[in-house]
Amino acid sequence: MNYTVKQLADLSGVSTRTLRYYDEFDLLKPAFINGSGYRIYERYQVEKLKMILFYRSVGLSLKEIKKLTMNKDVNLNKLLKTHRDKLIAQRNNIDRLLRITNRMIEQHKGEIGMENKETFEVFKEQIIKENLEHYEDELKQKYPQSLLDSSANHFKKMSLSDYYEMSKIEEQLIDSLQGTKVGDNKQIYELHKRWLSYSIPTLTSQIHRGIADMYVQDKRFSKYYDDRAGVGATTKLRDAVFQYTIQ
Repeated sequence: MNYTVKQLADLSGVSTRTLRYYDEFDLLKPAFINGSGYRIYERYQVEKLKMILFYRSVGLSLKEIKKLTMNKDVNLNKLLKTHRDKLIAQRNNIDRLLRITNRMIEQHKGEIGMENKETFEVFKEQIIKENLEHYEDELKQKYPQSLLDSSANHFKKMSLSDYYEMSKIEEQLIDSLQGTKVGDNKQIYELHKRWLSYSIPTLTSQIHRGIADMYVQDKRFSKYYDDRAGVGATTKLRDAVFQYTIQ
């Protein structure tokens, strides 16, 4: 059976944007382009996509997967052992962060106990690292590296008081997403804009729209907001941003 991009996206749960990026990255090329200009995928490409998704699930980067699928001489065992060592290092780091978090919980007195500067710096570094590991491919498709670097550097410089304020704004945003009052959309837009501005000081309407649209397109973002504010919250957020930003 042959599949168009949309049909393969629906079948696999991978967005059409990601499939097009895999094509441009020479990771998963379609079998052919039909007379109407549509990418067409056959059984071989479907099976290859399954392997790509498997390798992604164990944390391999797209570069590693491309090397693995394109070069028959690659030593799979060696590559997986190297990746295992990276995972062990990450686990050790997570264990360290858990110890820090437990100390923070013990110190908890109405707000997050991150008075220790070292603890807060480690906390910020981990957030940046996790964002890159989980969303780097999608972000690089949409935004220049200069913007991503600027955002990461700005977040690194964030003060503890700013982080507290950012967290409060996010909670207000979740509350607004749960509401049904007239005018909620404007409040949702303004809260989300304020929240994003803490990590993207050069936020524009175009960037804001792109991020909100990515939330809906990427199931990982959708799950985050829908789990916290109810099914449909992600779409509601996107619609509010689109309503109050200039295209």
